[in-house]
Amino acid sequence: MSVKIEASGRRSIQVQVEVPGSPEQVWQAIATGPGVSAWFVPTEIEEREGGAIVSHFGPGMESRATATAWEPPHRFAAESADLGPKAPPLATEWTVEASSGGSCVVRVEHSVFASSADWDDQLTSIESGWPKFFRELRSYLSRRATSA
Repeated sequence: MSVKIEASGRRSIQVQVEVPGSPEQVWQAIATGPGVSAWFVPTEIEEREGGAIVSHFGPGMESRATATAWEPPHRFAAESADLGPKAPPLATEWTVEASSGGSCVVRVEHSVFASSADWDDQLTSIESGWPKFFRELRSYLSRRATSA
């Protein structure tokens, strides 16, 4: 388990991947509805701070969040209350950092403020799912780079 626990009560996980593309190309893939829908799950994004983000994981399984930061093409953050009954809000932050050779590092950090380990299993579960989706993101961006 790699949940980072801070004295403030913040509990977080961070995952990252290196993908092909410029920050602008990567931003289109991770911060727009059509981009996210192409490699993750069907998603609508109001591309602005305060905008709604709705991800459709299946029938009756929608995740709703509100963008709390919007800094194209490098960073956005969102907060949702979808972790479960009586759960603290889940904060998610995405960052895009240009790397060498026409690639970028994408980081995703999920965090909650909690006084106990009650939500650590959910954070760990979220963390364990990202490698598969990052493979999809890398593949999607690779296909786009070869078709450009």
